[in-house]
Amino acid sequence: MTTHSQRASHKTLVAGVLIAVMFLEIMVTPLGTSTPAASSPAVNVNFSSFQRFTARANNDFNPRIFQSSDGRAWFFWETAPIATPWLQDIHYEVYNWTAWSAEQVAVSSPGQKVQNVEPSVAQLTNGTLFLSFASNRTGNFDIYLKRYNPSTGWSADYQLTTNPASDVVSALVAASDGSLWVFWDRQTSTTTNLYYKTYRSGTWSVETALTSDSSPVQDQRPAAFQTKDGRIWVVWSQVQDSKFSNIHIVYKTFNGATWSSLVQVSFASDTDTHPAGMQDSNGTV
Repeated sequence: MTTHSQRASHKTLVAGVLIAVMFLEIMVTPLGTSTPAASSPAVNVNFSSFQRFTARANNDFNPRIFQSSDGRAWFFWETAPIATPWLQDIHYEVYNWTAWSAEQVAVSSPGQKVQNVEPSVAQLTNGTLFLSFASNRTGNFDIYLKRYNPSTGWSADYQLTTNPASDVVSALVAASDGSLWVFWDRQTSTTTNLYYKTYRSGTWSVETALTSDSSPVQDQRPAAFQTKDGRIWVVWSQVQDSKFSNIHIVYKTFNGATWSSLVQVSFASDTDTHPAGMQDSNGTV
């Protein structure tokens, strides 16, 4: 069975991890330019103090936060016992701007030596909430989905990919036209590339390759969002050499007909990974 810790491009976990949160506005560096990020204007902001979010004797890590159309905040994370930190489930809490709910289970494989990892969440225009994640319950990592209905709760797990390679990090976009986009990275024995599927009117498209790079280039850890003009943005971490010393943030956009050329965002000698993206109310990405 392929385990999450066996994937060279995805870091392993250390024991005793807790989640802390800050309520903050982050430093914003506008995208859409090929100039170094350091030369772009930035917004200086103040950070709140850390607040401890989880307190059990578990490993809690890899959080994802999302605001649903009713204004509530949904907070998902991976959790695993300290004794078996490689056997993760996905839990969540919901904040109604008065209090947090009790901790709840979104994905679990009781009694099995299974990893359920890398949650992503989005909500369609009809209100349906989708959760994507990766699981190695069939022997290798594949992408799975769940739907949430307020009256019936979570659906059963739905397996989206069946490739013998490792499909691990996924990113969901609920587009303004009612479609759902699922992006993910696929690691083979030689490299990692990005793929996607779309869900429209109850039907899934065939999977499409967003990247088709060969070794030593590896495209991994996608994040995705839609801007007000309707474009779909996918930003990810690209390994550019065999020594993993040149890792930069890149992105592409989809205008409804074609994908743009690749744009590199970071240029420093540091290792740049785990990107995220969004558009604020002023239109800044």
